[in-house]
Amino acid sequence: MVGHGPRKIDIAWMIFIHRYFQNLTDHYSVPGMPHFVRAAEVCDQQRRAAA
Repeated sequence: MVGHGPRKIDIAWMIFIHRYFQNLTDHYSVPGMPHFVRAAEVCDQQRRAAA
């Protein structure tokens, strides 16, 4: 999964993949990591880093 593009694509992909697998853990009632990647926190960190 390599390509050229803005950093936001990588961030969006990371958030999507985490959410996808977190939904699977919820569906199968197994522990996941719901607090590991929070979209709002990741986006805020990226905004601060880019400034």
